[in-house]
Amino acid sequence: MSSTFRHWKDRLQCSTKRNICQSHLLIDDEFKNLRHTTDLLLNDNNLLKARIDKLDERYQQWINDEQNFLLKRIENLENENHQLLEIYLTYQIQNETCIRSITDLIMKILLTQQVYFS
Repeated sequence: MSSTFRHWKDRLQCSTKRNICQSHLLIDDEFKNLRHTTDLLLNDNNLLKARIDKLDERYQQWINDEQNFLLKRIENLENENHQLLEIYLTYQIQNETCIRSITDLIMKILLTQQVYFS
């Protein structure tokens, strides 16, 4: 009986060791797969971060370019506005001078007519 018991005990231990080894191998394979997947995801994240950084740099450059363009445009418009104001003031002075001259002529004509008809 003792030998039968020993035989079954040895057999059970071998079976348990085999199951443990198989479980250990399965767990190792699963860890390898997880590690591989994690590495792939990490690489993808790094690539995406690099692309985002490049896009951010391009966006910042675009903003700077647009700001410079708009500032130059504003400066040009302000200069043009100043020139137009100067032209307007010049025309206004000329207009006032012309009106004054016409008024003087009208006054002379009226005075001349008054003297002539008196």
